[in-house]
Amino acid sequence: MIAIIAVLFLVVTMTSPNTGSYFIGRELCQSFSTVRWFCQLFGTAPSSMDMLGRSPFSPKNDMKKIVSHLVQLSWTVAIYFCHLYCAYQTITETMRRHLPFFTQLLYNCELIITTISMTMIFIGCRYHSAQYHIVTDKIVEVLVGFELFGENNMLQKVQQRLNAVIVFATVLFMISVGCDFHTRPTFWKTLISVGSYILPHWITVMAMIQYTYVVSVIHQITKHSNRVLKRQVEIQHTVSEKNVFDTIDFLQQKILLINHLMYDVNKVFGWLFLNTILSVIIVSSVQFLEGYQFSYRKTVSIRDITYFIYTIFWIVLQLGHLMLFLYPNHLVKYEMKKIALNLCELDRPELFEIVEKFSRQFLLHDGQYLACGIVELDLKLLTSIFGALTTYLVLLIQYDTGDYRSQFG
Repeated sequence: MIAIIAVLFLVVTMTSPNTGSYFIGRELCQSFSTVRWFCQLFGTAPSSMDMLGRSPFSPKNDMKKIVSHLVQLSWTVAIYFCHLYCAYQTITETMRRHLPFFTQLLYNCELIITTISMTMIFIGCRYHSAQYHIVTDKIVEVLVGFELFGENNMLQKVQQRLNAVIVFATVLFMISVGCDFHTRPTFWKTLISVGSYILPHWITVMAMIQYTYVVSVIHQITKHSNRVLKRQVEIQHTVSEKNVFDTIDFLQQKILLINHLMYDVNKVFGWLFLNTILSVIIVSSVQFLEGYQFSYRKTVSIRDITYFIYTIFWIVLQLGHLMLFLYPNHLVKYEMKKIALNLCELDRPELFEIVEKFSRQFLLHDGQYLACGIVELDLKLLTSIFGALTTYLVLLIQYDTGDYRSQFG
C-alpha cells in the first residue's frame, strides 16, 4: 500500500506543471528567511510579504495578515517618531554649543540626511511591496534549468554569507552602542544619541541587505554560468554540435534575464543608493573632523579613548554601507566580463551564429549598472568618494577655530 502511494506521488509530482519552479521558489524563500526576519522586525520589509504569491485565501489568514500588518505598522511608526524626537533634541543641543557655522551645518545635515533615508525606506518598502513577488519569480525563472549542470547549493552559499554579514553588522553596531554609552554623561543622553545616529544607520543596513541578497544570488548564477561555459569550451570538439549549441543558447537566455533583473532592482533602490552615498560623505566628514580635533587635546581620558574607538568603528560602518551594494555589483560585472572572454574561445564553425548573438548581447549591454542613471555602481566610486572627503576635510579644518578645540584641551 505504501509503495503504491509512493508511486502515485512520484507520478503526480513529475506530471505537475512548474514543479521545479515551485521547489526552487521554496528554497529561495528559505535562504532569504533570516534576512527577511530581521527586515520585518525593523520595518524595512512589509509583514504581508508573499514572495511566492501562493498564500491560501481564507478569513483566518486574512485576519492574521491584517493584525500582523497593523502591529508592524504601529511599531514602524514608533521607531520613526522616536528618531524624529531624538534628532530634534540633538539639533537643539548642537545649536546651543555655538560651533563654527560649517561644522554645525555638517552635524545638522547628517541628521537630516538620515531622516530622509528612513522616510524613503519605510515608505518605499510598502510602495514597492509587489516587487518582492515579481523579483522572486524572475530569480526562479533564471534558476530553473541550472540543476542539470550540477552546483545546486548556490542559494545555501548566499544564505551563509548573508547571515555572516548580519552577525558582523550586529556586532559592530553593538560595539558602537557600548562605546556611546561609555562616553555619554547620562543614560538618557545615550538613548538620544542612539535614536539620532545609530538607529537610522541600522535601518539603512536592513534595507540594503535585501539588495545585497538579490545581487549575491545573481553573482552565484553568473559564476556558475562561467563554469558551465568554460566546460563547453573544453569539450566543444568532443561532443555533438547540438549539445554545445543548446547549452550556449540556454546561457544566453539566462544572462539576458539577469541583465533585465539587475536593471529592475537597481531602479527600485536607486534613490536610496544616492542618499546613502551622500550620507556616507557627510558622516565620514564629521568623524574625520572629530578625529582631527582629538589630536589637539592636551589631556586624554579613558572616555576620550573610547570615543576615538567609536569614531573608528563608525567610519568602518560607513564603508560597510557602501560595500553592501558596490561589492556585489563589482562581482557580477567581473563574472560577466569572464563570460564574454570565454565566449571568444568557442571556435567551432557551427557555433558562430549563437556565439555572435551572445556577443552582441554583451556589446549592447555596456556592463554599467547605474543608480538613477547618475552614479555607476562600481568599486571605483570609492576613489571619487575618498577624493571628495579629503577636499571637504581640508576645508573643514580651515574653518575649525581654536576656540572650539580649546574646550577639549
